[in-house]
Amino acid sequence: GSAGAGSQTHLAGAYFASKAGIQLTHVPYRTGADVISDLVTNRIQSVFVPAPFVMGQITEGKLKVGRGMAEAVAYHDPCYLGRHNGVYDQPRAVLDAIPGVQRVEIEPHNRERGFCCGAGGGRMWMEEKIGQRVNHRRVEQILAINSGATKVASGCPFCLIMLEEGVGAKGVQEQIRPVDVLELVAGRLEN
Repeated sequence: GSAGAGSQTHLAGAYFASKAGIQLTHVPYRTGADVISDLVTNRIQSVFVPAPFVMGQITEGKLKVGRGMAEAVAYHDPCYLGRHNGVYDQPRAVLDAIPGVQRVEIEPHNRERGFCCGAGGGRMWMEEKIGQRVNHRRVEQILAINSGATKVASGCPFCLIMLEEGVGAKGVQEQIRPVDVLELVAGRLEN
């Protein structure tokens, strides 16, 4: 189940299923209460929440993640996942489970103090009249930590759109590339 057709969890689940070669049946829901009700009464078997689901598949040995080239990856906490739902460790655990990936924190703007990219508040459709665009500032923060990260990973499609725009506006697309956490997993899956 997910929040509905075309929602973040629906698209993440479909993308992951296609890359992993597994089949997931999408069941859209309007409210979290409906999802929980169907889950508790066994009308559905699971709810796709990307990081915890993927981590469970890796831990159970159902997904085998192979070694790729060594790389440093900065992790951007999405507001919806982190501050609104308290999910901080699972996406990090997924990154840490990928051989060759060294996770980098964007300190001090991480976890509970994560810096919003602006898209959850609709900033992608607005032009800033005063000051600096929040996504441009976020890209500056990523570059300022001098971590050697060549990618910035997030688990939110809004964040990825905003980070891609910020990287392009700053002209650093050769330095750092925004990616979904699941892209990193999918790129290293073994058959």
